Amino acid sequence: MDKSFLLENYNELLELMNCLKSGVYITDGEGNTLLVNDESCKTGSLSRSEVIGKNMRSLVSSGFVKESISLRTLASQKGEHMLQDLGDGGKVYATSHPFFHDGKIDMVITTERDITEMEALKDLLKEKEQTTKKYEEEIE
Repeated sequence: MDKSFLLENYNELLELMNCLKSGVYITDGEGNTLLVNDESCKTGSLSRSEVIGKNMRSLVSSGFVKESISLRTLASQKGEHMLQDLGDGGKVYATSHPFFHDGKIDMVITTERDITEMEALKDLLKEKEQTTKKYEEEIE
């Protein structure tokens, strides 16, 4: 299977990927966006039409993401994972894998989970722990 399969079966594959509660973002071997499921659009706050066909380098320079895991995967030629900061202030845990065809990276498949709310709750918990510690020190 290569990217021609994805392009020939785009609507069916998109429909399948839209059933997932994780974001799916697929680029070609040059970093051009081929497919983005609904969850990824929701997480990234951009519509599909705003990213399809766009190169990840231009999306980084425009501030959509601060660093692209797809580009990192293209450079390393192996699977990568990272916490990825989005331009709208959101944060996702992203995992990317290269897909090789004839010895070259044909596509990069990225899955992502929105952790923005979890990060906010973590910060709130840390703040509460500091307040509790302060009160404990005052009582002693």
